[in-house]
Amino acid sequence: MMILKHMTLYILWLLIPGCLFAEVNSLVRIYTDHDTPSLYRKMQVMGADIAAADISLGYIDVILESEQQKAFSKEGYQMELLIPDINTYAAQLRAGNYLSHFHSNDEILAQMQQTAQQFPDIVALYDIGDSYLKTIGRKGFDIWAMKISDEAAMEDPSEAQVLFMANIHAREIITPGIILRLMQLLTDGYQRDPYLTHLVDHREIWLIPTLNPDGYEYVFTGNPENRDFNNRSNPDPLWWRKNMGDNDGDTVFNPRRDGVDINRNFGFKWGIDDFGSSPKISDDTFRGVSPFSEVETQIIRDFVGMHRFIISTSLHSYSNLWLYPWGYSTTDQVPTSDLNAFVALAERCVAYNGYTAEPGSALYLVNGCSDDWLYGEHGIFAFTSEVGDPFIDGFFPDTTRIEPLIHENVGPCLFLIYAAGEEPIVTCETVSDTLAPFNSQMVRAKIEKPIVLTGPVDLDSTAVTLSYRHYDNNEFTRTSMKYDPLKMEFAAEISGIGAMGKTIYYYVEASDSKGRFGTSPIGAPAAVDSFFVQGIDRVEDDIKPASVELTNFPNPFNQQTTIRFALEKSSTIRLDIYNIRGQHVRNLAAQVYPLGTFSQKWDGRDDSGYWLDSGVYYCRLVSDDEVRVQKLLIIK
Repeated sequence: MMILKHMTLYILWLLIPGCLFAEVNSLVRIYTDHDTPSLYRKMQVMGADIAAADISLGYIDVILESEQQKAFSKEGYQMELLIPDINTYAAQLRAGNYLSHFHSNDEILAQMQQTAQQFPDIVALYDIGDSYLKTIGRKGFDIWAMKISDEAAMEDPSEAQVLFMANIHAREIITPGIILRLMQLLTDGYQRDPYLTHLVDHREIWLIPTLNPDGYEYVFTGNPENRDFNNRSNPDPLWWRKNMGDNDGDTVFNPRRDGVDINRNFGFKWGIDDFGSSPKISDDTFRGVSPFSEVETQIIRDFVGMHRFIISTSLHSYSNLWLYPWGYSTTDQVPTSDLNAFVALAERCVAYNGYTAEPGSALYLVNGCSDDWLYGEHGIFAFTSEVGDPFIDGFFPDTTRIEPLIHENVGPCLFLIYAAGEEPIVTCETVSDTLAPFNSQMVRAKIEKPIVLTGPVDLDSTAVTLSYRHYDNNEFTRTSMKYDPLKMEFAAEISGIGAMGKTIYYYVEASDSKGRFGTSPIGAPAAVDSFFVQGIDRVEDDIKPASVELTNFPNPFNQQTTIRFALEKSSTIRLDIYNIRGQHVRNLAAQVYPLGTFSQKWDGRDDSGYWLDSGVYYCRLVSDDEVRVQKLLIIK
């Protein structure tokens, strides 16, 4: 069930006389001719619930009552109905058991508890405070934070801390699943995947799957007792945005008067104008009566104050955007050095998922938001991911889109965990397999400085080393690499290769003056590069050519590569993918092929359908007569 089937809904609705302004709430896209800020201000004045916006494309998605729709229509705005009646739409989703595809509060906690029990050495689970409803004795929830690190019960001042949180806005139900998937990857991959193991061993990673569990529960249950006499004019709780605060103090929840937008309640630039937040309790962007008036923001304020986060990411939906400060102003900018770091980090994130990177104010003005406070008060490089394509996803994506949306955000999150460590970036030149043994093999590497987050640090040029070993030797030989200023690279020889038919494993390591180290590949020595010295027992005038050829393109690849093999005769072929540890991860073919050339695409998933992480993999082709191996490199 797709949320946004634009033209179909639009046309059908217009065919019904008088339906455009029936007494309903509708999700409407209003086109602005690129005067989005002006339109946004008009919407805020009338207290409209803004769902998403794109200044570059010139539109705003907004939930409007019939009278509000009439007002914009009279002003000549082009409008497109995305969901003509949001209550009918919500009823259809509930009747179809749509929400069962997402994680309830109870399921979130159960998964966190199970993970903490399964991985006690690297996971610690903390109750960091009570939701609003729990503080007043009306059920409510604990708000949970999980720490993942090699010494989860201790704090290591040498390890960079990173924070991820989700579900600040109740209806953004795709976001907790991203946090849970990140949790799963880091824990399941520990001691199995070298890259993930490196992150866990050298970072302190904090996860908060939902900051607004009260509002989230309201979305899930659709409890009619929490409606204002179940008035038809009130949107179904599926569309609820705020927390469940009792603004008017009457002890009865009324969606027309209660609730605070948590992402307008943080203390930095709180309430500096009435465009980036609202002073009206009835508005969806009501900022609360004072900075940190809400228990949920108080919890984050105190929690952040006890830690030393370098990077944070808050997951929202929707718009396919990757945002950074400032949100409160289109004219003020962060200092140039920090802005360069924000842009560099954001561009690497969107290179993975295709989102647009921009300051938060480019979406629309927001004051009192988490990102501005985290950066403005604590110097944390704070980002927001607006998850979901505005043309096909919205707040409630089709169930077939859940996995892609999670995947396209987990990758950037893993990158930010890596970047927070400010490790030297080591790029090692690939050493090709050689046809004959030599006494030595040259290895070259370039060392770059990381994106600077906490201050520039010099590279220790005396601490760049090459480590290597033969396949049958568990001990690495380490040698220093010399710098060539003309080529701007380091180089060293692997000596004593000698024997034929051997695989040589190697990695390069570099350190900075603070003792932080980077390797190529990341995660070494658990992850290593390699090359093969093919054995030739004797030289013949006429060497019989191989009956099987195996290649792939592109290599390295990000999302898909095509593996090609050519057969000189019919043969039973088995085509498999192995990771760098030699573990089987995917079978691509197992059948008889005739003479000819064939291709097989691989999307970087294992046999269970999970996306594999960046690193070296091997494609192994076994025919009736011989075996061929091709090295593959996934880069995300």
